[in-house]
Amino acid sequence: MPKSKTILCWTKVATLCLAGLGWYPGIAIAQTGDVSDPLNTREAATLMKYVVSCALPKEQSARLSIAGEDTEFFGAFGLAPAWAERPMNEAEQKRVSACLLARTNAFGTKVSISLRAGTVDLKGYSALQVTEQEQAEYSVFEGAFWGNVFDSPPTAFACFNPELKSSILLEHKRVCAVSANVPEPIDAAISMCGFKLVGPCSPELIDGAERLSEHPKLLVFLNPFGQAD
Repeated sequence: MPKSKTILCWTKVATLCLAGLGWYPGIAIAQTGDVSDPLNTREAATLMKYVVSCALPKEQSARLSIAGEDTEFFGAFGLAPAWAERPMNEAEQKRVSACLLARTNAFGTKVSISLRAGTVDLKGYSALQVTEQEQAEYSVFEGAFWGNVFDSPPTAFACFNPELKSSILLEHKRVCAVSANVPEPIDAAISMCGFKLVGPCSPELIDGAERLSEHPKLLVFLNPFGQAD
């Protein structure tokens, strides 16, 4: 069983990204409940599920009171394990943000993806290591994601695979690296998830690209035969 921690005073740090609400359509926050208190909404539970899974390792969990219910959330990726004891620092916020942004889905549909380290600072995390089988099954590079959703205002960036047609991504229900002006041009400034598109990229060039510096980045790969649930 995962080791559970009760996170209290610093949970507000994890919900600063709810302040704007409208920019994050992948998790439709603040449509119900007391919107003056972001933790008092059912949608906040959905967001916290992903925050905890990105931040804490799989052997840890967090117990939070949201919308009057005591709920346990489970870790997975372990990108900010110290969050169980203190607020995230800026580096941890950026790592967790990359994880959240890469997993955002504007359609509210579960889609299977392969999440991989795109920069050196993320390559030491065991949860981001992939097997040869996963590499073979998830062979289509979608793009890279980074930012800081805990900042004020929050930031969200993506770059895209220029060889991947937006129609294919729409079919997979993955549009956060797709221009809002679909079907073309794909290089508009804002994606369909409200992320700033910085242009095309490839897995081999992301780590050394000057325009993509200062943030840890996560790569998303898709199964070419995968279907959205």
